[in-house]
Amino acid sequence: MQFSVLMATYIKDDSLLLAKALKSIDDQTIRSSELVLVENGPLTQDLYSVIEDYRESLNIISVKLTKNFGLAIALNRGLEVVRNNIVFRADSDDVNLTFRFEKQLEKFAEGYELVGGVIREVDKNGAHIGIRTVPF
Repeated sequence: MQFSVLMATYIKDDSLLLAKALKSIDDQTIRSSELVLVENGPLTQDLYSVIEDYRESLNIISVKLTKNFGLAIALNRGLEVVRNNIVFRADSDDVNLTFRFEKQLEKFAEGYELVGGVIREVDKNGAHIGIRTVPF
């Protein structure tokens, strides 16, 4: 099953968190065919550097917006670019378990049209602060 990953980033995002997020996508047991990354306005040099570090391995397709239009508009612009019917959403500070895409693709193969998962929330230092369950 071919699928895309859709993510947005903006100038106030932490480049270290973006690097962790992209690494967690790079480490997946099943690879996406593309990562559409919406650059929601101009970014810092550190953010651009992280994006370039992963551009080839994740097949990053950048959608560059001239200014920050907010997350909803940015993601809609990204949806105009994705090439696959299945789109996984990830935030620029999300660290995904290595089997996330594999497990969720199994649900799509079973006929589900929308899937979610459990979110383990952590603070800036990585300390566990809570769990949010998102229904399948």
